[in-house]
Amino acid sequence: MTQIIFLPLKELGSFIRWWGILMPFRILKQTKNLLIIVDENLMLGQTLRLWIAVEPLFGDYTKGGRLVGFFLRGVRVATSILVYSVLFLGGLGLFVTWYAAPILAIMYLF
Repeated sequence: MTQIIFLPLKELGSFIRWWGILMPFRILKQTKNLLIIVDENLMLGQTLRLWIAVEPLFGDYTKGGRLVGFFLRGVRVATSILVYSVLFLGGLGLFVTWYAAPILAIMYLF
């Protein structure tokens, strides 16, 4: 008799633990891992070194070469920051949606 009562409660507790604790942390962990993978490809840390920003691109030491190098590196930094922001906000949005979706579903049902 007790198994009939406690087994569903145990399963319900496992589901609540998975839904409320394990999965949100997994979403955040996967977002962090994705940002690390993207950072390895975009190498924003190396791009942000200030002495490289004024160094000419492809060894062109003319004023035009320095200007083009500065412009291209600036575009690269701006693009990298945009990509990081989109990925971070996407992961954060998924995290918030994970908690908000059931609440919104209950609100619309009743």
